[in-house]
Amino acid sequence: DDQRLDLIKDNIDLALTAGALPDSEYKAQRIGGLCDVLCASSGFCADLGLSGATAIDPARVVDLPYVAHHWEGADVVHHLKSRASDTTEAVRFRRVATANSVNAVCSLIAQGAGVGLLPHFFVKPHLDNGEMTALLPRYRPQETNLYAIHPYGEIPPLSVRAMIEAMKTALKGTV
Repeated sequence: DDQRLDLIKDNIDLALTAGALPDSEYKAQRIGGLCDVLCASSGFCADLGLSGATAIDPARVVDLPYVAHHWEGADVVHHLKSRASDTTEAVRFRRVATANSVNAVCSLIAQGAGVGLLPHFFVKPHLDNGEMTALLPRYRPQETNLYAIHPYGEIPPLSVRAMIEAMKTALKGTV
Protein backbone atom coordinates (compact mmCIF):
# COMPACT_ATOMS: atom_id res chain seq x y z
CA ASP A 1 0.00 0.00 0.00
CA ASP A 2 1.00 3.65 -0.01
CA GLN A 3 1.38 4.04 3.79
CA ARG A 4 4.44 5.88 5.09
CA LEU A 5 7.04 3.50 6.46
CA ASP A 6 9.49 3.74 9.33
CA LEU A 7 12.77 3.88 7.41
CA ILE A 8 14.93 2.75 10.32
CA LYS A 9 12.65 -0.03 11.56
CA ASP A 10 12.06 -1.30 8.01
CA ASN A 11 15.77 -0.96 7.08
CA ILE A 12 15.12 1.42 4.16
CA ASP A 13 17.94 3.64 2.89
CA LEU A 14 15.83 5.91 0.68
CA ALA A 15 12.13 6.50 0.10
CA LEU A 16 10.09 8.64 -2.26
CA THR A 17 7.10 10.42 -0.77
CA ALA A 18 4.53 12.86 -2.12
CA GLY A 19 2.80 15.71 -0.34
CA ALA A 20 3.29 17.35 3.00
CA LEU A 21 5.93 15.80 5.20
CA PRO A 22 5.19 14.94 8.81
CA ASP A 23 7.71 16.09 11.42
CA SER A 24 10.49 13.55 11.75
CA GLU A 25 14.24 13.26 12.18
CA TYR A 26 14.62 12.02 8.59
CA LYS A 27 16.35 14.22 6.04
CA ALA A 28 14.17 15.26 3.12
CA GLN A 29 15.09 16.77 -0.21
CA ARG A 30 12.59 18.02 -2.79
CA ILE A 31 13.29 16.21 -6.04
CA GLY A 32 10.40 17.41 -8.17
CA GLY A 33 6.67 17.62 -8.37
CA LEU A 34 3.73 15.91 -9.94
CA CYS A 35 0.34 16.88 -11.23
CA ASP A 36 -2.72 14.70 -11.12
CA VAL A 37 -5.15 14.07 -13.95
CA LEU A 38 -8.87 13.63 -13.36
CA CYS A 39 -9.63 10.59 -15.49
CA ALA A 40 -12.06 7.77 -16.12
CA SER A 41 -12.09 4.67 -18.26
CA SER A 42 -12.99 5.31 -21.88
CA GLY A 43 -15.92 2.88 -21.56
CA PHE A 44 -17.25 4.77 -18.53
CA CYS A 45 -16.99 8.03 -20.50
CA ALA A 46 -18.69 6.54 -23.56
CA ASP A 47 -21.58 5.24 -21.43
CA LEU A 48 -22.16 8.77 -20.07
CA GLY A 49 -21.43 10.67 -23.26
CA LEU A 50 -18.35 12.31 -21.77
CA SER A 51 -15.05 13.11 -23.37
CA GLY A 52 -12.18 15.43 -22.60
CA ALA A 53 -13.73 17.88 -25.04
CA THR A 54 -17.28 17.82 -23.60
CA ALA A 55 -16.51 17.54 -19.87
CA ILE A 56 -14.63 20.83 -19.68
CA ASP A 57 -16.90 22.28 -16.99
CA PRO A 58 -16.07 20.98 -13.48
CA ALA A 59 -19.77 21.27 -12.59
CA ARG A 60 -20.40 18.39 -14.98
CA VAL A 61 -18.14 15.92 -13.15
CA VAL A 62 -19.05 16.58 -9.49
CA ASP A 63 -21.98 14.15 -9.53
CA LEU A 64 -19.93 11.31 -10.99
CA PRO A 65 -18.83 8.47 -8.68
CA TYR A 66 -15.33 9.16 -7.38
CA VAL A 67 -12.65 6.58 -6.53
CA ALA A 68 -10.59 8.03 -3.70
CA HIS A 69 -7.11 7.44 -2.33
CA HIS A 70 -7.11 6.61 1.40
CA TRP A 71 -5.35 9.87 2.24
CA GLU A 72 -8.01 12.09 0.62
CA GLY A 73 -10.19 12.14 3.73
CA ALA A 74 -13.94 11.86 4.12
CA ASP A 75 -14.77 15.05 2.23
CA VAL A 76 -13.05 14.98 -1.17
CA VAL A 77 -12.39 18.49 -2.48
CA HIS A 78 -9.78 19.33 -5.09
CA HIS A 79 -8.68 22.77 -6.16
CA LEU A 80 -8.42 22.94 -9.93
CA LYS A 81 -6.55 25.76 -11.59
CA SER A 82 -7.53 26.96 -15.03
CA ARG A 83 -4.72 26.54 -17.55
CA ALA A 84 -5.93 29.71 -19.33
CA SER A 85 -6.09 32.00 -16.30
CA ASP A 86 -5.02 32.15 -12.66
CA THR A 87 -8.49 31.30 -11.37
CA THR A 88 -8.89 28.32 -9.06
CA GLU A 89 -12.09 26.39 -8.54
CA ALA A 90 -12.87 24.10 -5.60
CA VAL A 91 -14.56 20.93 -6.83
CA ARG A 92 -16.26 18.54 -4.39
CA PHE A 93 -16.58 14.87 -5.38
CA ARG A 94 -18.95 12.07 -4.33
CA ARG A 95 -16.79 9.21 -3.02
CA VAL A 96 -18.01 5.70 -3.86
CA ALA A 97 -14.83 3.71 -3.19
CA THR A 98 -11.54 4.11 -1.35
CA ALA A 99 -8.29 2.26 -2.03
CA ASN A 100 -4.95 2.25 -0.23
CA SER A 101 -2.62 2.42 -3.24
CA VAL A 102 -2.31 4.26 -6.53
CA ASN A 103 -2.33 0.89 -8.32
CA ALA A 104 -5.66 -0.05 -6.74
CA VAL A 105 -7.24 3.34 -7.52
CA CYS A 106 -6.05 3.03 -11.12
CA SER A 107 -7.45 -0.49 -11.41
CA LEU A 108 -10.86 0.56 -10.07
CA ILE A 109 -11.00 3.51 -12.47
CA ALA A 110 -9.92 1.31 -15.40
CA GLN A 111 -12.73 -1.14 -14.55
CA GLY A 112 -15.30 1.67 -14.75
CA ALA A 113 -15.98 2.21 -11.04
CA GLY A 114 -15.86 5.99 -11.45
CA VAL A 115 -13.54 8.92 -11.93
CA GLY A 116 -10.42 9.70 -9.92
CA LEU A 117 -7.21 11.66 -9.73
CA LEU A 118 -4.02 9.87 -10.69
CA PRO A 119 -0.48 11.19 -11.10
CA HIS A 120 0.15 12.14 -14.72
CA PHE A 121 3.27 10.00 -15.06
CA PHE A 122 1.34 7.00 -13.74
CA VAL A 123 -1.76 7.35 -15.93
CA LYS A 124 -0.03 8.59 -19.11
CA PRO A 125 0.29 5.09 -20.68
CA HIS A 126 -3.46 4.53 -20.12
CA LEU A 127 -4.26 7.89 -21.70
CA ASP A 128 -1.92 7.27 -24.64
CA ASN A 129 -3.44 3.87 -25.47
CA GLY A 130 -7.04 5.14 -25.16
CA GLU A 131 -7.91 2.99 -22.13
CA MET A 132 -8.59 6.14 -20.08
CA THR A 133 -9.74 9.67 -20.83
CA ALA A 134 -8.67 12.91 -19.13
CA LEU A 135 -11.88 14.70 -18.16
CA LEU A 136 -10.79 18.27 -17.44
CA PRO A 137 -7.91 19.09 -19.77
CA ARG A 138 -8.41 22.83 -19.26
CA TYR A 139 -7.87 22.52 -15.50
CA ARG A 140 -5.11 21.09 -13.37
CA PRO A 141 -4.93 20.29 -9.68
CA GLN A 142 -2.29 21.95 -7.58
CA GLU A 143 1.19 20.52 -7.95
CA THR A 144 2.26 18.05 -5.28
CA ASN A 145 5.87 18.09 -4.12
CA LEU A 146 7.91 14.89 -4.31
CA TYR A 147 10.61 14.28 -1.73
CA ALA A 148 13.44 11.82 -1.31
CA ILE A 149 13.77 11.01 2.38
CA HIS A 150 16.49 9.09 4.17
CA PRO A 151 17.48 8.34 7.76
CA TYR A 152 21.09 9.53 7.43
CA GLY A 153 22.61 12.76 8.69
CA GLU A 154 23.78 15.69 6.61
CA ILE A 155 25.96 13.52 4.37
CA PRO A 156 24.19 10.32 3.29
CA PRO A 157 26.11 7.44 1.68
CA LEU A 158 27.25 7.94 -1.90
CA SER A 159 24.69 5.41 -3.18
CA VAL A 160 21.84 7.42 -1.61
CA ARG A 161 23.15 10.73 -3.00
CA ALA A 162 23.53 9.17 -6.47
CA MET A 163 19.98 7.81 -6.39
CA ILE A 164 18.58 11.19 -5.32
CA GLU A 165 20.35 12.87 -8.25
CA ALA A 166 19.11 10.15 -10.64
CA MET A 167 15.51 10.69 -9.46
CA LYS A 168 15.83 14.47 -9.90
CA THR A 169 17.09 13.98 -13.44
CA ALA A 170 14.34 11.49 -14.29
CA LEU A 171 11.63 13.81 -12.95
CA LYS A 172 12.72 16.94 -14.84
CA GLY A 173 9.95 18.07 -17.13
CA THR A 174 7.31 15.65 -15.81
CA VAL A 175 5.02 18.29 -14.29
